[in-house]
Amino acid sequence: MKQKILIIILFFVSSIICSKKKRDIPICKTCTITAVNGNKKLGLENNKTCMIDEILCKDYLDAEYCVGYTVAFKYMDTSYGVENNKTCIINPITEHYSLCNHCTIKLEEKEFSWGYDDNDKVIR
Repeated sequence: MKQKILIIILFFVSSIICSKKKRDIPICKTCTITAVNGNKKLGLENNKTCMIDEILCKDYLDAEYCVGYTVAFKYMDTSYGVENNKTCIINPITEHYSLCNHCTIKLEEKEFSWGYDDNDKVIR
């Protein structure tokens, strides 16, 4: 009888530990959503999934990516701009490159086109 009770207790304890590990996703330091899982908004930081803090990020959850690259302000390590009187998220990669004005495109990717202006790598 004691063995049965011990086995049942061990089963419940291991179930609780396993379910806690499944939900133990760290909170993001940014507000950039990279995926949605049910009603949870997820981000990606240091190549690891994190959960978006919907209270701290409530004003920015519906923001879309900007077309331009001018940073208006930063919040929780995410850069934001303003386009058409709406707040938008600036893709982190665009902060490191100038915008292509009169360049020849050398490489086209799904999101961006790349070229050179005066020997500097630029993005469009």
